[in-house]
Amino acid sequence: CSYLLCYIVLSCTIVAVSFSLYSVLLYFMLAFFFFFFQAEDGIRDAQESRGLGDVYKRQFYHRLNALLFHGVTVIFCCAVATNFTVFWDITEPASCKLTAHPPIKFIRFDHPKHTVKADMAQFRFDIDVDLQPLWNWNVKVLFVFVTAEYATPSHPLNQVTIWDHIVTEKSMAVLNKKGVLNKYQLFDHGFNLRGNNITFKLNWYTVPVSGPLFSSTHTTHSMTMPVTYMN
Repeated sequence: CSYLLCYIVLSCTIVAVSFSLYSVLLYFMLAFFFFFFQAEDGIRDAQESRGLGDVYKRQFYHRLNALLFHGVTVIFCCAVATNFTVFWDITEPASCKLTAHPPIKFIRFDHPKHTVKADMAQFRFDIDVDLQPLWNWNVKVLFVFVTAEYATPSHPLNQVTIWDHIVTEKSMAVLNKKGVLNKYQLFDHGFNLRGNNITFKLNWYTVPVSGPLFSSTHTTHSMTMPVTYMN
């Protein structure tokens, strides 16, 4: 029994430390030698044997069944244990800086023939962030986006996404962009942008291969909008 327990611990360690094709093959090699070359005592059936060949035939099927069942159990337990590691592998970026420039366009849409009636602002900003420390075995993609937040008399919190980017590889997780133009215009349909304070935040979602979705937000820059419109 103690020998079996040591074998189970050893096999779980092999698969969990290096969960790859080679570790799985090594596990099945160990399992083969353990189940097929152990002592014959205590593993025979209660029914009468018709000969030595019948004994080894029944032992083969019993041991094959034990090998497959034990293998699936070990791999499942290792997969579950490995998936739990993502909860304590959450790290912060090596650097995170977002600087927004004064608006290059700030106008009021209020034409009688125009369907949109709102304040509209367009910005350029600099992004310098290193998201490589966030990357691990369970990261599929990183969804990075910039939001502009401000308060109005009717809504204490307004959040507008003005730029986004998808990172698909660790080597692409370093973003160093200068003078980036926002992809999506900042609109306020209550005409409350003039003289208002805007806070820019850099956000990202960690999209995993399996498990929960993690998110993070960093406040990086604030500015006060002009009190007059500008083209």
